[in-house]
Amino acid sequence: MTNKRNAKAARRAARGAQTRKGLPAGVVVTAVLAVIGIVFAFDQWRLAQLPGDHYPSQGNIHIPSPSTPHPPYSSRPATSGWHLSALAPWGETANVYPDQLLVHNLEDGGVLVAYDPARVANPERARAREFLQALPRGLDHIVFGPYPALESPWALVAWTRLARMEEFDTALARRFIDAYRFKDNHAR
Repeated sequence: MTNKRNAKAARRAARGAQTRKGLPAGVVVTAVLAVIGIVFAFDQWRLAQLPGDHYPSQGNIHIPSPSTPHPPYSSRPATSGWHLSALAPWGETANVYPDQLLVHNLEDGGVLVAYDPARVANPERARAREFLQALPRGLDHIVFGPYPALESPWALVAWTRLARMEEFDTALARRFIDAYRFKDNHAR
């Protein structure tokens, strides 16, 4: 009798093992696609929470001079792409620097606070300067200066991010600078 019970139990165990070999391929593929979709949706949501408009990275290729031919930048001012190996000096400037120089600052975790000199009067620039100098670490990793013919009077620029302003908005500037300043953007 014991042998019969043992044989029945062995047959039941074998049948159970046969039915539990694994999930059908369709279920596995569906689950993997669902996880990928969730990760993509979360990444898009996360990007939408950050200040400024997102521009896909155009890479970080070094070029020898500003006149070296390269594809056009996807934004103005540029938010990534072809750039010189040198950096623009951090801090306030009266110089107009080319995108090919400024992009390297962005790659190194810098923020460009740019204004159109034809549309921003000195008192508004002075208010922006005072705000920036009062930040923790002041103008460290910030380039504050003119950028002629901007689409708006003001622009905040970081690696792959751009916020345009009709007037200098200290709340947006603080959020933007806190979000992107000191973030290294070199390809790994």
